[in-house]
Amino acid sequence: MVVKENMVHHRLLAAIKSITVEAQYSSFLNDDELRASNLQNSVNVKRRAATLDLKNMSTPECNEDVIFEQLVNIRITTPESVIRMGLLDGQALCSKLMTSLGFLKEYLANCRLPPTNLYARLINGLKTLDKMLCYDADYFQKFELFYYCIHELDKEFEICAGPPDWNEEHNHKKVCKTYKKMVDCYFIKVATVCSLEGAKVFKKLIVGVINDIINCPCDVSHDPEVKNPMPEQYIRKNVGEELFSGVKTTRLFMSKLFIIFTSLHVIYLVYSAIPI
Repeated sequence: MVVKENMVHHRLLAAIKSITVEAQYSSFLNDDELRASNLQNSVNVKRRAATLDLKNMSTPECNEDVIFEQLVNIRITTPESVIRMGLLDGQALCSKLMTSLGFLKEYLANCRLPPTNLYARLINGLKTLDKMLCYDADYFQKFELFYYCIHELDKEFEICAGPPDWNEEHNHKKVCKTYKKMVDCYFIKVATVCSLEGAKVFKKLIVGVINDIINCPCDVSHDPEVKNPMPEQYIRKNVGEELFSGVKTTRLFMSKLFIIFTSLHVIYLVYSAIPI
């Protein structure tokens, strides 16, 4: 519907511009010439509109089953599921997004999908998730500090989900009310366990994703009151120890891997030197 409205709007603008030019020119024409000019102008406007219609009709509509299958493969069916996907490990997340969004981009390049379509909006949310966690180094650096803590709350976040199909509700006030309630729920849970700063970082991701999924603007800027938030220093200390422990484990694994490959290489050289 929005696409059609935009097309009509552009056609009207083109017609108005054409009529304005003709009005300036018509002052120099007699009645017969003026009627002929107006007739030609009308024909030109209709031709331009017909050309746009033909161009639009020549592009087939997307098969929603193809898009649905791709989204289901990565378990994306709701705005909340896009947020939950952000709790995957960084490499696994970016790899999935690159594969799925790459396929969808190629498919959507050859067919029409209305921007108000539910699947189109979910894809917009995935693009934002991809941008923030796979390409925005500044944001990811902040998110990574609280990732392990937030990840532990995965099951807790289930009660923050909105009612079924809440984002498809036509009443914008209801949509915004549900959206605000969801964001506050996420915020309080993260602040209580992972600090206020962690909640603010996670909220930025949630708002960025959901704003690109829903059809209406909502004000969710006000943060709810949290009575006993976790001190940020405690979270940073624990995260630092986990990261340091992870580095040591990785180095130990790489050392063992190097020894194994070296041994195999020596065995290969020995056997290749033995005459058959």
